Amino acid sequence: LRGPQGTLYGRNSIGGAINVISRRPTREIYAEGRVILGNYDLAQYSLAVSGPITDWLRFRMVAVYRDQNQGYFTNVADGRTEGANGHSLYVEGQLEMDLGPNLDLWYKVNTFRFDDVGRATYQLGPYDQAQFTTGSLGPGNSYGFTQPGFTQLGSVTTNPANTDHRLFNVNTPTYNTLRDNITHTLHLTYHAPGFDIRYIGGFQQYSYVGLSDFDQTPIISYTFPGTATRIFPNATADYREDRQWWSNEINFVSTSPGPFQWIVGLFQYREDYEQPFFIHSDIPQIATPYYSTYCGFVITATCSGGASPFYPYSTPVAAAPQADRSVYLVNTLGEATSAAAYAQ
Repeated sequence: LRGPQGTLYGRNSIGGAINVISRRPTREIYAEGRVILGNYDLAQYSLAVSGPITDWLRFRMVAVYRDQNQGYFTNVADGRTEGANGHSLYVEGQLEMDLGPNLDLWYKVNTFRFDDVGRATYQLGPYDQAQFTTGSLGPGNSYGFTQPGFTQLGSVTTNPANTDHRLFNVNTPTYNTLRDNITHTLHLTYHAPGFDIRYIGGFQQYSYVGLSDFDQTPIISYTFPGTATRIFPNATADYREDRQWWSNEINFVSTSPGPFQWIVGLFQYREDYEQPFFIHSDIPQIATPYYSTYCGFVITATCSGGASPFYPYSTPVAAAPQADRSVYLVNTLGEATSAAAYAQ
């Protein structure tokens, strides 16, 4: 549908809308099954059943299970594949009721979950083997390839995507999961002479977790030159999202024949979300951190222990353990509300 659709299909539809209409329960018994088999070891099974429970109550049930064991991209470090492989399950239930000669109700609840190894990005160009890369506060990841005794997953030390975009080289697999996803939709319609009164309500929520290799290399560890310090450059990106939203709408729409048609209504929308993003490091010392207090350049009675080599800081003391070894965290909290009155 082109052009603004706000008065018919809610908010944020200035440029147009795609109207997805669910197949409703049937008045006769109906059943359908489908099987899809494909390459990359893909199998998908679908089942739908619909029909009457009484002369005024009808139902529909749907289930879709998808499983793909091979991905489109191959990790040369260990031979595993990523990209669309994984499994998902969708389940839907509907009820349609004739509550009276002028009152109809339709309710749908559905849930969807998945565990997949989807790969959205890959790195092009040679690995940056500088000792300290631009903007870095620590030794470079790929610098380890230049040092004797480095450890890695696999044996490839170059970026295979430069010659084949279906290949990559990392030591942390991608993993995505969707849980606690549920959607409720309710339509209640009263048929008055010449017009309908419609209530449309909806609610949806989900929890998502996405893990991936942040440093995009297979390096596990190496010894920094001139020291006995072992560097563990591997890092994992951890993105999470918890989101829920709901809406309520009531409208009055004409149903009489003739050239003049109209609609008026009220609309309300609310959305809440939280989006934390972590970077977890493989550096073992981060799990048991220490902290110091800045003493300035004069040791005072309130800041003793600022002796060499920690001066002008106090002697480090143990901080709270950090089991997930996070070195970075940014958390986005959001809320959106909308209300409208419309007429057309």
